Amino acid sequence: MNGFLHLSHAFSLSKLEFAAAYHRLCGRNVLLPFAFHCMGMPIMASTDKLAREIEQYGNPPLFPSDEDFTEDYVEGNIHEEENVGAPDKFKSKRSKAAAKSGRDKFQWEIMKSLGLSDSEIAGFKDPYKWLHFFPPLAKKDLKSFRLGYDRRRSFITTDMNPFYDSFVKWQIKS
Repeated sequence: MNGFLHLSHAFSLSKLEFAAAYHRLCGRNVLLPFAFHCMGMPIMASTDKLAREIEQYGNPPLFPSDEDFTEDYVEGNIHEEENVGAPDKFKSKRSKAAAKSGRDKFQWEIMKSLGLSDSEIAGFKDPYKWLHFFPPLAKKDLKSFRLGYDRRRSFITTDMNPFYDSFVKWQIKS
């Protein structure tokens, strides 16, 4: 849960919902819990990237303009790469798409595109902020999708959830 639910989620959930509804219509008991996966590298990577951007560019950050970035890139990398290999081969360390787009997007800009204010974004340096912010919005979206999941049994997969955490620790010990 490092962002809002989107159309791909709805597409995947539609197949799940269809199967669950079919079995309910056939008179079967259907247990459909729903977990919000809120641990692992995506959240930590986003958190770390956001903290580095704030440290390097300030809060709110003042990022270099696209023109400054392009000039630095042209002066720094293209000339060094011209002498290496055949001229028709792409030798950049970045992908072709990234090289054509100018520069990578900053995490702050990604968060801003989600409609968050500068004061809200700064709080996402704490990984637990992600756990308190996105799952409630996802639950609201799931309600809008009319997903027939058992809300009493939904949970967040994180060490913040003591039941899930004890289950994971039990698995590791076994």
